[in-house]
Amino acid sequence: MVCSAANLSTYCVTAHCEIVRMLRLEGPEPEQIAIDHVHAKIPVADKALLNFCAKLNSQPGKIVSSDIEALRTYGFSEQQILEAVLLVG
Repeated sequence: MVCSAANLSTYCVTAHCEIVRMLRLEGPEPEQIAIDHVHAKIPVADKALLNFCAKLNSQPGKIVSSDIEALRTYGFSEQQILEAVLLVG
């Protein structure tokens, strides 16, 4: 949702938000996360992951090993980090 919002894809933001609603995931409104995940009431680890995804989306050439290491400090596994990279890609 964050990358779709950054890419100004209203179709994708709408579709992803509806999927979140259909899954009945608890938390803030999905549009709030798409528009401003930094101030959304979500766990800090989730914000770190979304920050990474936003950077990967907008500045892929500037991703460095410390960006990935930071995700590990929040407890993300190699598989979860890879999944995030693949989804953004």
